[in-house]
Amino acid sequence: MKPKPEIEIPLNLKTERFEEIWEEWKQHRKEIHHTLKPTTEKRQLKKLSKVGEEKAICMIENSIEQGYTGLFPPKDKPVNGCLELLVPIREAYQKVYGESAPLPSQWQLRIAALYEAGETERLKALADPSFIRQGRTMASMARCADGIGWVEKAIDDYGAKEMSKSRTWSKEIDAAVAEATRVVKENDRERVELFKKLDRDERVKWMAKAVEKFPKMNEESLLRMAALEWEKSVK
Repeated sequence: MKPKPEIEIPLNLKTERFEEIWEEWKQHRKEIHHTLKPTTEKRQLKKLSKVGEEKAICMIENSIEQGYTGLFPPKDKPVNGCLELLVPIREAYQKVYGESAPLPSQWQLRIAALYEAGETERLKALADPSFIRQGRTMASMARCADGIGWVEKAIDDYGAKEMSKSRTWSKEIDAAVAEATRVVKENDRERVELFKKLDRDERVKWMAKAVEKFPKMNEESLLRMAALEWEKSVK
């Protein structure tokens, strides 16, 4: 049995980062039962060499995340356009959500829209982990699912230039928000305890309203929202 020929990685892709993601791509192909053949591997490397390392890595990561057998850039995004911007933003996102966290498609589409609109400062701000962390905290305080919209709200509220310039100021904001979150949680606990003392019919009525208003919330969150709505009604 002849040994498989060793496929040479193009010189412009011969970096530790690329070689690591390329091994992941080959492993991905094995896992989905489409092992990469030498001819296909050679052609894919040639294709990636034409777009350069950063764009090539973006294409591979997107294709692994989507379970593709071929190599494609994120949906609705040109290879020669905003893909460069996904790299620093993805790295910032992973500093907050973990190294293995993929950049959500919602983020990718919004980045493409901002790129097309020429929103350079906004895109730079999205690559700052401080804003991503701040947006997640704000979403948590509002008891909503986090997303890029909350990060943009953080940018609008605190100012891209100011927060990017001053890490100390950013930490002070984080500390203030953490304290506010602690107070909110403490108030929630007290409110829920009072709510639980209501008679059963009254509790059921407010829980039903919470379910109608927030159908996707889990039971614990629904209890908090029901207690909050009840408290508003008696004030």
